[in-house]
Parts: sequence; C-alpha cells; structure tokens
Amino acid sequence: MDELVFRFLLDCGYPRASIVDELELLAVSGTGDGVDTPTEATGPDIAILDPETLERLAVFRTVGPLDPDGLSAETETLARFARQFGGHAVQGFLVRIDPQADLAEESVRFYRVRHDPTPEDPMPEYVPAHAVPDLDTLRLRLRLIAWSDAVSPVTPVLADPDEDEEAFDLEGMPIESTGFERAPSARPGAAVWLPGLVLTGLALADLFLARPVLDAEQALLAIGAGTLLFWAVLVRRR
Repeated sequence: MDELVFRFLLDCGYPRASIVDELELLAVSGTGDGVDTPTEATGPDIAILDPETLERLAVFRTVGPLDPDGLSAETETLARFARQFGGHAVQGFLVRIDPQADLAEESVRFYRVRHDPTPEDPMPEYVPAHAVPDLDTLRLRLRLIAWSDAVSPVTPVLADPDEDEEAFDLEGMPIESTGFERAPSARPGAAVWLPGLVLTGLALADLFLARPVLDAEQALLAIGAGTLLFWAVLVRRR
C-alpha cells in the first residue's frame, strides 16, 4: 500500500482499524460473468471496512501517471473487482500519482470508479481531494443502498377509506360534482340540543306545580316547541 494514500486516509479521519491492506484475509467471490477473480497484481491496494460491523465499504488502488487509455483499463479492472468484492455497495477509487507533474494539484488525483463503465464513457469520475468521502459518508451510502433495495420500485396507491363514494343517479350514471355540495356537518354539541331539552323539562315540571306559572295552553306550546327543537337536533346527528 502506498504510504501517501495511507496518510491521506488517516488525515481524512479513517480509524486505523478500518484500513485493511491484507486483502488475502478477505474473500472475493465471482460475479457469474465468466471473469476470474482478480489477482493481487490487478487488485486494489487497500480496502475500507466498517470496524464495528465489518461491512465492506470501499477499495483504493494506486496507479502511476497513466494516459487516458491506461486509466480506462484500470477503471474497468477496479470496477470488476469492486463488484466481486461487495456488489454495487462497494465504492472504488483510483489514486493517480505523478511525481513529475508541474502543478501540485496534478501530482495526486483521485477518481471515483463507475461500477459499469461503458465503451462510450470508460473514464472514471474525477474527485477533488477534499471531496473524497470519509467513513461516515461511506456508511450512510451503504444504508441508503440497502434502503433503496428494500423499497419496492412500484408502490400501490391505496384508496382513502375516508373518501366519499362516487354518487350515481337513478339510471346508474355517475353524478358530476358541481363544487357546491354541502360539506358534512359537524356533530352538534350540548349548546345546541340543551335548550330544547330544558324547555321541555320546564314545561312538564310546570304542569305539576301547585301554582303553575304557565297556563295549560302555554305549557303545551312550550312542550311542543322544545320537542320539535330536540327532534331536529336528533335528526341532524344521524
């Protein structure tokens, strides 16, 4: 493993336990595409693992000052290894080192490898040094991928149980909404039905008093008014 990359990862906050350079300790499975498992000469220099869960997060490979064709070939090789190493959840990075570069920022350049490079776009994606993901970013990416795989791509739309059923006329044809339908009324409270109940109760009680305040006709009218009011409230509650 290149000492420069190792120091860079430590500066990025990677714990030493997450940087694994003994890749022979990690099993690499085939992809079923007829490609042999990469050898040590073509494999990455280091792997990034979650030190708590041992989940595989990323692989880094250091290369020299390659031309575009050489960089494209390395991209394809590392992409194949990343798929075999941990599926699409593992991110691959190429570190191109050119000690003879005229500019300091050109001496070390990081590239993110696409998992499925195509002949039309075989080049990796350039990533500035400050944008190389840290351990927490790789952990979050793994969780997002797991969540995305668990969610069905097509979510059925369920009918709203509170939605009113479509109205039909006598001939069975749906009635178009005019926008002026009466909204369902709220259930009345005690302030609405209590006056009718009190009025009826007072009129009935007045009939049995020794000295009634209301005469028979007035009591009858009060009972009738209270009964009608109370009945209207009961009908509205249904």
